[in-house]
Amino acid sequence: MEESIYIDSISYPVTNLGPGKRVVLWVQGCTLKCNGCMAISMQERHEDAKKTVEDIFYAIRKASLGLDGITISGGEPFEQAEALLRLVRLIKEHTSLDIMVYSGYTIEDLNEQGESASKLLSLIDILI
Repeated sequence: MEESIYIDSISYPVTNLGPGKRVVLWVQGCTLKCNGCMAISMQERHEDAKKTVEDIFYAIRKASLGLDGITISGGEPFEQAEALLRLVRLIKEHTSLDIMVYSGYTIEDLNEQGESASKLLSLIDILI
């Protein structure tokens, strides 16, 4: 079975969501429902927004020429940690992009989420 990620959009070039010029992956799905959430429209997952890890990677790689990094936000990226781990591994193996992730979880919560989240944390350059 191919791994998929629910995405809202991919934006580039972006200069206000991390250092340098970036591609931004906006994911869908968040159960945290934080007070003052800036991305309420991305809290729900929509089946038509489900894309394979490979398709997302190829879109990011194509968009990232001349850029410095990727920012992953949403939604809550760590609620799709297993598939996102596969994507981040592909990015690390095949590009020179740094990886920044916005999360609503504390680092303590993320450390308790299991193996995929721990491995994902080890590959992220900047966590906010």
